Amino acid sequence: MPMELLSRLCKATMPCYVSDEDDIEKLSVLSAAQLVEADIPPMLEDAGLRWFSGVAVVHRVSGDGFSAVNGRTKRPLAFAGPGMERLPWG
Repeated sequence: MPMELLSRLCKATMPCYVSDEDDIEKLSVLSAAQLVEADIPPMLEDAGLRWFSGVAVVHRVSGDGFSAVNGRTKRPLAFAGPGMERLPWG
């Protein structure tokens, strides 16, 4: 679950390197939700198989990331793309 990974990242020394494919996928979700700042390697595909081209690097957990782990979020978290405002739930 992405929140379990986020909890581990809150306790980790940065930068943190992530090589496990499942954790990189979870990390991409956390990054899209702006809970962490991370460099995610590109995904490669060949003959129907998909994998990440390298390791991910987590630079920091955001304030919202720490709040989410501690259960103190003041507003619902929503996905937003680069340069976009957070989207309200509802």
